[in-house]
Amino acid sequence: SKGVDNNYLLIEQEGFLNGFNIQSDTSISQQNNTTGNNYYYSGQTDYTKPLGKTGKFEAGAKAQERNTDRDFDVNNYNLATGIYEFNTFQSNRFVYNERLLSLYGSYSNNIGKLGYQAGLRAEEALTKSNQRTTNQIYTYNYFNLFPSAYLSYKIKEINEFRVSYSRRINRPDFGNLNPFIDYSDRFNIRAGNPYLRPEYINSYELSHVLTKSNWSFSSTLYYRQTDNMIFRYRTMNDEGVTLLTFQNLAKAQSTGIELIADLSLVKWWKVNTSFNFYQSQVDAGNVAEGLTNKNQSGNVKLMSNWKIKPGIDAQLSYNYQAPNITPQGTILPMQALDASLKKDVLKGKGNLSVRVSDVFNTRQFAIRTTGVNFTDEFVRKRESRIFFATFTYRFGSMENISKKSNKKSGGREDGGTGGGTDDMQ
Repeated sequence: SKGVDNNYLLIEQEGFLNGFNIQSDTSISQQNNTTGNNYYYSGQTDYTKPLGKTGKFEAGAKAQERNTDRDFDVNNYNLATGIYEFNTFQSNRFVYNERLLSLYGSYSNNIGKLGYQAGLRAEEALTKSNQRTTNQIYTYNYFNLFPSAYLSYKIKEINEFRVSYSRRINRPDFGNLNPFIDYSDRFNIRAGNPYLRPEYINSYELSHVLTKSNWSFSSTLYYRQTDNMIFRYRTMNDEGVTLLTFQNLAKAQSTGIELIADLSLVKWWKVNTSFNFYQSQVDAGNVAEGLTNKNQSGNVKLMSNWKIKPGIDAQLSYNYQAPNITPQGTILPMQALDASLKKDVLKGKGNLSVRVSDVFNTRQFAIRTTGVNFTDEFVRKRESRIFFATFTYRFGSMENISKKSNKKSGGREDGGTGGGTDDMQ
């Protein structure tokens, strides 16, 4: 696959003194143009062999390659000439290449009411970052093993207990690696960290599932430990300019409980709700002395579906995330409500739907950061309240394609790619 990005950004900054606008070196007008090319190649083969009545062995191999090329041009407005001029100091080009080679296998079986599965994935990663403008090249190659295992035990058909363990990986985002300094906001500059390492999550879970004819309820106790967790790190110099970069903290851990209920209250009304409460603790003492934090947090999700009449469905979806911690501060709470309505047409082969995301326009990202001699509060509000109208028409059958897809996946877990914590800035 190939993707092309072309982004244009106009930045206007003005200086104020005692509430009055002033023409000074704090007033700038800047045009940013970013051109990006993304290439992704992958090849995969899978093997499945039934063993006995209930046993199954699965294995496979996969190769992936990603190439990302970003050319970032900055043009500053010259008051004297009245034109935008190319800024060679702030413009840059960054190229990133990543190759992943993996082998994996798993075995699953049942012994009466006891089910079990064990798997292992071995992965070799080859990465290279090239900041073309400054001729800085960084390479990092690493090998990992990702084991997974679970046990399940059924008491009759309605009660099931499960215990599981898995190890996963989140890799740094492309934008978190570029070491070139971004001066778009001269008072809050930003730079990536080419030495950033992937973060690893070890997850332990103990769960119980209770299933009835018209409802189900699951409860899960979990513990997750994250090594090399990627986080945003902000410092301030003597001139009052802050620098945002990214670091790997020593360790983060969370312990919590998640409750999920799926209810069919009546034939025309279904409700799915989940509640997650946890305690988090982060330790970034490897970055700065005393840089630790902990708190209790949680989130609530609610989805309600109604069949108003045959062929007409409505849905409401609500999400609330309580405050979360970072080593330097707090991510403030977030919430949003979405609503949609769908009607079948053309004898069920098509449908018309309308949807409003973030009905009350409350979805935003805000973070409060405290450092040596400064407190910073950052709020980003995207255009989140949007109206969508969609028409869908189906021809042929997806049943066979779906079966083939499920058979190939075999329940294998890839371990995650493209992590990082820079989705909002």
